Amino acid sequence: MEQRDLFADWPFELDSELGAARMPPRLRVVPAPARLVGIAEVGGQVRVMDPLPEGWMERSDLVTALQVLCEEYGEPDPQELREAELVRLGELALAQGLASLNAGGPFTPFLLSQGPQGHGLERFRSNSLHEAREAAHERARAIAEPVSAYAFVYDGLLPQAGRWMDALFVEVAERGAGEGRRLAQPIRLTPQAASLGPAMCVGPCERWG
Repeated sequence: MEQRDLFADWPFELDSELGAARMPPRLRVVPAPARLVGIAEVGGQVRVMDPLPEGWMERSDLVTALQVLCEEYGEPDPQELREAELVRLGELALAQGLASLNAGGPFTPFLLSQGPQGHGLERFRSNSLHEAREAAHERARAIAEPVSAYAFVYDGLLPQAGRWMDALFVEVAERGAGEGRRLAQPIRLTPQAASLGPAMCVGPCERWG
Protein backbone atom coordinates (compact mmCIF):
# COMPACT_ATOMS: atom_id res chain seq x y z
CA MET A 1 0.00 0.00 0.00
CA GLU A 2 1.35 3.43 -0.90
CA GLN A 3 2.29 5.47 2.13
CA ARG A 4 1.15 9.10 1.99
CA ASP A 5 1.42 11.95 4.40
CA LEU A 6 -0.32 15.29 4.75
CA PHE A 7 2.20 16.70 7.24
CA ALA A 8 3.98 19.44 5.35
CA ASP A 9 4.32 22.87 6.95
CA TRP A 10 5.18 23.48 10.59
CA PRO A 11 4.38 24.20 13.37
CA PHE A 12 1.36 22.13 14.38
CA GLU A 13 -1.08 22.89 17.17
CA LEU A 14 -2.06 19.84 19.21
CA ASP A 15 -5.75 19.82 20.02
CA SER A 16 -6.11 18.69 23.65
CA GLU A 17 -9.65 17.41 23.12
CA LEU A 18 -9.25 15.54 19.85
CA GLY A 19 -5.59 14.63 19.99
CA ALA A 20 -5.20 15.92 16.46
CA ALA A 21 -2.70 18.18 14.75
CA ARG A 22 -4.13 21.36 13.30
CA MET A 23 -2.59 22.12 9.91
CA PRO A 24 -1.65 25.42 8.25
CA PRO A 25 -3.75 26.21 5.17
CA ARG A 26 -1.13 25.29 2.55
CA LEU A 27 -0.54 21.56 2.17
CA ARG A 28 1.64 19.34 0.03
CA VAL A 29 1.78 15.54 -0.14
CA VAL A 30 5.04 13.67 0.50
CA PRO A 31 5.87 9.99 1.15
CA ALA A 32 5.50 8.98 4.78
CA PRO A 33 8.09 6.96 6.72
CA ALA A 34 7.39 3.22 6.53
CA ARG A 35 6.53 3.03 10.22
CA LEU A 36 3.56 5.34 9.64
CA VAL A 37 0.96 3.23 7.89
CA GLY A 38 -1.78 5.72 7.13
CA ILE A 39 -2.60 9.36 7.67
CA ALA A 40 -6.03 10.88 7.15
CA GLU A 41 -6.93 14.56 6.91
CA VAL A 42 -10.27 15.29 8.59
CA GLY A 43 -11.83 18.75 8.63
CA GLY A 44 -8.56 20.67 8.58
CA GLN A 45 -6.95 18.34 11.10
CA VAL A 46 -4.55 15.42 10.72
CA ARG A 47 -4.84 12.12 12.53
CA VAL A 48 -2.51 9.12 12.33
CA MET A 49 -4.32 5.81 11.79
CA ASP A 50 -3.65 2.34 13.20
CA PRO A 51 -2.00 -0.18 10.85
CA LEU A 52 -5.22 -2.09 10.05
CA PRO A 53 -6.66 0.61 10.48
CA GLU A 54 -9.05 -0.13 13.34
CA GLY A 55 -9.00 3.26 15.03
CA TRP A 56 -6.96 6.31 15.84
CA MET A 57 -3.62 6.23 17.64
CA GLU A 58 -3.34 7.79 21.08
CA ARG A 59 -2.17 11.38 21.34
CA SER A 60 1.30 10.34 22.52
CA ASP A 61 1.72 8.31 19.32
CA LEU A 62 0.73 11.36 17.31
CA VAL A 63 3.47 13.41 18.94
CA THR A 64 5.94 10.62 18.14
CA ALA A 65 4.78 10.68 14.52
CA LEU A 66 5.40 14.42 14.34
CA GLN A 67 8.90 13.94 15.74
CA VAL A 68 9.62 11.17 13.24
CA LEU A 69 8.51 13.35 10.34
CA CYS A 70 10.64 16.23 11.60
CA GLU A 71 13.69 13.95 11.78
CA GLU A 72 12.91 12.53 8.34
CA TYR A 73 12.30 15.74 6.42
CA GLY A 74 13.96 18.43 8.53
CA GLU A 75 12.69 21.75 9.83
CA PRO A 76 10.84 24.08 7.46
CA ASP A 77 12.26 27.27 6.03
CA PRO A 78 11.72 30.17 8.51
CA GLN A 79 10.29 32.37 5.76
CA GLU A 80 7.72 29.69 4.91
CA LEU A 81 6.72 29.59 8.57
CA ARG A 82 6.22 33.36 8.68
CA GLU A 83 4.19 33.25 5.46
CA ALA A 84 1.99 30.48 6.86
CA GLU A 85 1.43 32.45 10.07
CA LEU A 86 0.43 35.56 8.13
CA VAL A 87 -2.05 33.59 6.03
CA ARG A 88 -3.47 32.05 9.19
CA LEU A 89 -3.89 35.49 10.81
CA GLY A 90 -5.52 36.80 7.63
CA GLU A 91 -8.02 33.93 7.56
CA LEU A 92 -8.81 34.46 11.24
CA ALA A 93 -9.45 38.15 10.56
CA LEU A 94 -11.70 37.36 7.58
CA ALA A 95 -13.71 34.92 9.72
CA GLN A 96 -14.17 37.69 12.28
CA GLY A 97 -15.28 39.97 9.46
CA LEU A 98 -17.99 37.51 8.40
CA ALA A 99 -19.15 37.26 12.00
CA SER A 100 -19.36 41.06 12.16
CA LEU A 101 -21.49 41.19 9.00
CA ASN A 102 -23.89 38.63 10.45
CA ALA A 103 -24.16 40.61 13.69
CA GLY A 104 -26.13 43.27 11.80
CA GLY A 105 -25.60 46.95 11.13
CA PRO A 106 -23.06 48.57 8.80
CA PHE A 107 -19.64 46.96 8.58
CA THR A 108 -16.91 48.79 10.50
CA PRO A 109 -13.25 48.31 9.48
CA PHE A 110 -11.14 46.82 12.26
CA LEU A 111 -7.56 46.04 13.19
CA LEU A 112 -6.67 42.60 14.56
CA SER A 113 -3.30 42.49 16.31
CA GLN A 114 -1.40 39.34 17.27
CA GLY A 115 1.01 39.01 20.18
CA PRO A 116 2.23 36.55 22.82
CA GLN A 117 -0.88 37.19 24.94
CA GLY A 118 -3.31 36.48 22.09
CA HIS A 119 -5.26 38.77 19.77
CA GLY A 120 -6.59 42.30 20.17
CA LEU A 121 -9.35 43.89 18.08
CA GLU A 122 -10.17 47.57 17.57
CA ARG A 123 -12.79 49.08 15.22
CA PHE A 124 -12.47 52.38 13.37
CA ARG A 125 -15.64 54.31 12.51
CA SER A 126 -14.99 57.09 10.01
CA ASN A 127 -16.37 58.86 6.94
CA SER A 128 -14.18 56.93 4.49
CA LEU A 129 -12.00 53.85 4.16
CA HIS A 130 -8.96 56.11 3.78
CA GLU A 131 -9.63 57.74 7.15
CA ALA A 132 -10.23 54.36 8.80
CA ARG A 133 -6.97 52.96 7.39
CA GLU A 134 -5.00 56.02 8.53
CA ALA A 135 -6.48 55.75 12.03
CA ALA A 136 -5.62 52.04 12.13
CA HIS A 137 -2.05 52.78 11.02
CA GLU A 138 -1.67 55.36 13.78
CA ARG A 139 -3.01 52.91 16.33
CA ALA A 140 -0.68 50.16 15.10
CA ARG A 141 2.33 52.44 15.55
CA ALA A 142 1.17 53.46 19.03
CA ILE A 143 0.59 49.97 20.48
CA ALA A 144 3.26 49.41 23.13
CA GLU A 145 2.67 45.69 23.66
CA PRO A 146 4.98 43.19 21.89
CA VAL A 147 2.74 42.74 18.85
CA SER A 148 4.14 40.53 16.08
CA ALA A 149 1.62 41.08 13.25
CA TYR A 150 -1.47 43.03 12.20
CA ALA A 151 -4.52 42.38 10.04
CA PHE A 152 -6.71 45.29 8.86
CA VAL A 153 -10.13 44.22 7.53
CA TYR A 154 -12.60 46.21 5.42
CA ASP A 155 -15.39 45.50 2.95
CA GLY A 156 -15.60 46.44 -0.71
CA LEU A 157 -16.07 45.15 -4.25
CA LEU A 158 -13.83 42.64 -6.04
CA PRO A 159 -13.68 42.36 -9.87
CA GLN A 160 -14.34 38.72 -10.73
CA ALA A 161 -15.06 37.22 -14.17
CA GLY A 162 -16.14 40.54 -15.64
CA ARG A 163 -18.40 41.62 -12.79
CA TRP A 164 -18.12 43.12 -9.33
CA MET A 165 -18.60 40.90 -6.29
CA ASP A 166 -19.05 41.78 -2.63
CA ALA A 167 -15.90 40.93 -0.73
CA LEU A 168 -13.97 41.32 2.48
CA PHE A 169 -10.36 42.44 2.22
CA VAL A 170 -7.56 42.01 4.74
CA GLU A 171 -4.14 43.67 4.77
CA VAL A 172 -1.85 41.48 6.85
CA ALA A 173 1.81 42.10 7.72
CA GLU A 174 4.47 41.47 10.31
CA ARG A 175 5.22 44.42 12.55
CA GLY A 176 8.09 46.40 11.10
CA ALA A 177 8.23 44.42 7.85
CA GLY A 178 8.77 46.29 4.60
CA GLU A 179 5.40 45.28 3.19
CA GLY A 180 2.62 42.77 3.73
CA ARG A 181 0.01 41.13 1.58
CA ARG A 182 -3.59 41.87 0.73
CA LEU A 183 -6.12 39.03 0.65
CA ALA A 184 -9.65 39.16 -0.75
CA GLN A 185 -12.54 36.91 0.28
CA PRO A 186 -15.54 36.86 -2.13
CA ILE A 187 -18.78 36.74 -0.12
CA ARG A 188 -22.55 36.76 -0.43
CA LEU A 189 -24.57 38.97 1.89
CA THR A 190 -27.97 37.23 1.86
CA PRO A 191 -29.68 35.40 3.45
CA GLN A 192 -26.63 35.68 5.69
CA ALA A 193 -23.01 36.57 5.03
CA ALA A 194 -20.92 33.62 3.88
CA SER A 195 -17.72 33.07 1.92
CA LEU A 196 -17.81 32.09 -1.76
CA GLY A 197 -14.65 30.08 -2.17
CA PRO A 198 -11.22 30.53 -0.59
CA ALA A 199 -9.49 33.83 0.05
CA MET A 200 -7.03 34.91 -2.64
CA CYS A 201 -3.94 37.09 -2.62
CA VAL A 202 -4.57 40.25 -4.66
CA GLY A 203 -1.24 41.99 -4.16
CA PRO A 204 1.06 43.57 -1.57
CA CYS A 205 0.10 46.16 1.01
CA GLU A 206 2.08 48.88 2.73
CA ARG A 207 3.98 48.45 5.98
CA TRP A 208 2.04 48.09 9.24
CA GLY A 209 3.38 49.10 12.64
